[in-house]
Amino acid sequence: MSVSANSELSVPNLESLGTERKAVGEILDAQSSYGDELYGRCLNIIRIKTMKTKKNLIIVGDRVLIDPDERMDKTPSGLYLPPTVKEKEKIMGGHVAKTGPGYPIPDSTPDESWTTGRKEVKYLPLQAAEGDYAIFLKDAAMEIEFEERKYLIVPHSAILAIVRTELSEENE
Repeated sequence: MSVSANSELSVPNLESLGTERKAVGEILDAQSSYGDELYGRCLNIIRIKTMKTKKNLIIVGDRVLIDPDERMDKTPSGLYLPPTVKEKEKIMGGHVAKTGPGYPIPDSTPDESWTTGRKEVKYLPLQAAEGDYAIFLKDAAMEIEFEERKYLIVPHSAILAIVRTELSEENE
C-alpha cells in the first residue's frame, strides 16, 4: 500500500491477497499506517467481494421433489404410530416442493448441414405443480437430505393422485 505524490490513497487489489485472513491483516496494517479513510475503503471493497453462495436443487426429467407429510406419523386421535406400522404402508403423501421439466419430446425434424448450434430440448410438462399435495407409492420414493431437511424424490409415474387447492370467489 502506498500514498501517491498527490496524496491520494491507493487500495490494494484484494483478489491478489489470497485468503480473507490475509486481507484482514492487510486492512489492519492499513488502518494503523494510513488512518481510518483507507480502512473504511478496504472494508467496503471486502463487503463487495465476499458473497454468500446459495445452493439450488435442480430436479431433472420427470421427477418430483416432495416434502413428506409428517402428520402421517400419528393417528387422527393423536397417537404416534410405531415404525413397523409405517413400514407396512404402501402409499405416502406430501407437498410438492419442486418439479422437473417433464418428459423430453424427441425432435423429429431432420438435421440440416447448414444449421449450427444446439437445438433446444422441448418437454411435455408434468401434471404436478409446486404447492400440490401428492399421494404416491412409497416404494418408488428415494429419500435425500438437502440443507438439513429430508425430502423424497419420486418419479411422476409413481404419483397416484394430486390434491390441488384453488381459490375461487363465492357468488352470493
